[in-house]
Amino acid sequence: MDEQKKYIIFHSCIMVYAKKRAIIFDLDDTLYPQIEYTRQCLLYSSSLIAKISNRNQSEIEHILNHILENKGIEYRHIYNDLFEQISFDGMPYLKDILAKFWQCQPILQLYESTYDVLNELKGKFILALLTDGYEKTQEYKINNLQIRHFFDSILITDSLGVKNRKPSVIPYSVMLNNINIPACNCIYVGNDPNKDFVGAKQLGLKTIRINQGEYKDMKVSEKFNSEFIINSISELINCIKNRIWTDI
Repeated sequence: MDEQKKYIIFHSCIMVYAKKRAIIFDLDDTLYPQIEYTRQCLLYSSSLIAKISNRNQSEIEHILNHILENKGIEYRHIYNDLFEQISFDGMPYLKDILAKFWQCQPILQLYESTYDVLNELKGKFILALLTDGYEKTQEYKINNLQIRHFFDSILITDSLGVKNRKPSVIPYSVMLNNINIPACNCIYVGNDPNKDFVGAKQLGLKTIRINQGEYKDMKVSEKFNSEFIINSISELINCIKNRIWTDI
């Protein structure tokens, strides 16, 4: 039996019923708009690009912003496209430009209603945060957003190794162990149907997709989609009360 199947069996709802319930959240594009993090980092790097290319910084910022808006945060060739548009051989400087990007410390803001929703849920449920990404980067985001105090447990999947990022069941299993609540008493709230829900559903968690951010309106098979879909975090509490845990 392979390792993932062992995790699935261990956390099946055959486990002894526990009265405690947990809501586990994704971070990027679930609690705050990730594009704003990327935008600020790109614009921060524009001063260096303008200097080495002898171009106007506002022109560089405009082009970077335009590429980001059209290609999205997952696009990996933003700087390549910029160099082509300004007819500049920037590849020899790419390492320094990327270093400048990662030095940025953006000022982030939660989606409207996120703080109020977390505040209302805190104390009524165990709250947890499970997010992919570089540990240092995700820690910065959590601290800058000032949301650490809401969560009883926080897991950044890179602490388990890159191979154990979502959609692997392993980070969900580790989180269930951390909070000591069976999967059948947990909900995972995310936004990315490519990876957020398939592993959670394999373990028996309920899943809610907030249809916003980079993957808004993305069509996927039932295997990858969540059981429930809402349009903003402001709808989360009603979804939980009226469609999942109707006894609360």
